[in-house]
Amino acid sequence: MIKRNLSLRTKFILLGVFSLIFAATSHRAHAADNDAVNTNQAAATRPDNSGVNVRDRNNANLLPQDQKGNKADLDVTTRVRRSLVSHTNNLSMAAKNIKVVTVNGKVTLRGPVKTDEEKSKIEAIAKQVAGEGNVDDLLEVKLNP
Repeated sequence: MIKRNLSLRTKFILLGVFSLIFAATSHRAHAADNDAVNTNQAAATRPDNSGVNVRDRNNANLLPQDQKGNKADLDVTTRVRRSLVSHTNNLSMAAKNIKVVTVNGKVTLRGPVKTDEEKSKIEAIAKQVAGEGNVDDLLEVKLNP
């Protein structure tokens, strides 16, 4: 009788283990299917920014890596960036993520913003920090940046 109960007990334990293994592999397969669907959807909705990438390869356009370790330039960029991300100015996420590059005291602003108002506000912030005549505004107003 003891041997029979032990055998039944072992069967229940094995049934439980197999159930857990089945559930885990089913979950993984389902998650992999969802990842594949999400990847396909992301690929279908990716923005076509190849034109922007071509423009950025042009050596005439300043990129963040063009800003060297000059302490004064880094300080200006930091002050502009802090003002942009401040909660008091209500800028969109796109506006907060523009490129700010300072070389020899001159600030270059590049990237998409949602409105002309944001563009003007960002330019005013940069002029307040760097001074009038030291800001090159290359911001682009886009409806859906």
